[in-house]
Amino acid sequence: MAENNFNPEKIRFKTAVLGGLIAITFIITQDFISASSLDLPEFVSILSFSISLPLLGMALLFYQLEIRDQGSNNSRIFPFVDNLCVIIGMLCTIIGVIAAFWHVTWIAGLVFLVVSLVMLALLIVHTKYLS
Repeated sequence: MAENNFNPEKIRFKTAVLGGLIAITFIITQDFISASSLDLPEFVSILSFSISLPLLGMALLFYQLEIRDQGSNNSRIFPFVDNLCVIIGMLCTIIGVIAAFWHVTWIAGLVFLVVSLVMLALLIVHTKYLS
């Protein structure tokens, strides 16, 4: 039988992060969805958000089910599907936000992209340092 790694604090943190990403997606989408015609950055943003919303929503559902079952689900596919939904959902959200900034001005989009990559590198270094 697989080891139970149920950690409610970790699930609460993941839920807060994913909820924030979903909120950002809805806020930005409100402006673009009512546009009569979309330029390329708006189209990329809407397309990215249309991929990320169902994936992040599904990941939130997975976390709620894990809380309900208190981590007793020993399925081998759950961690793979969960990680896949979260990673693709987060990447699509970041791409959508970059495209939204790019729509306003390409400089803002580029700055957001560079700062996001630097923060990702710092997160990787920090994570490796902790483990």
